[in-house]
Amino acid sequence: MILKRTGPDLRALDTLLTRESALLDQGDTRALSALIPEKEALLDRLAERSEDLRDRASGDVALREKLGDLRRRLDRNAARLDTVRHTLRDMATALERIRDRHGLGGLYGAAGTARAGDPARATTLLDREV
Repeated sequence: MILKRTGPDLRALDTLLTRESALLDQGDTRALSALIPEKEALLDRLAERSEDLRDRASGDVALREKLGDLRRRLDRNAARLDTVRHTLRDMATALERIRDRHGLGGLYGAAGTARAGDPARATTLLDREV
């Protein structure tokens, strides 16, 4: 009975994880974002039946292996998604720093007055007089 209700969700999660992995390989963050609602809904439905699934898997080797495989793939994709998230955050920070250094935001304060010195040009050893 539990597999009749859960089987389609397990197959759908398997398919979704394959698509998610392919999108991670392609770097398609928009398409990855579009998968979130579907993935959350699937995981919520499976979580509602987690106790039943665990009980069933204790006596069904094939189901236990399938659940283990899905867990490993979920974990692997989660780690990859986390790496993407950190990379995007670091890129946004770097772009903001470049914009501030080379844009007017680095030359003028919030009140519109010029900042002291030239914040866009850092003094280096070569800039000093000897």
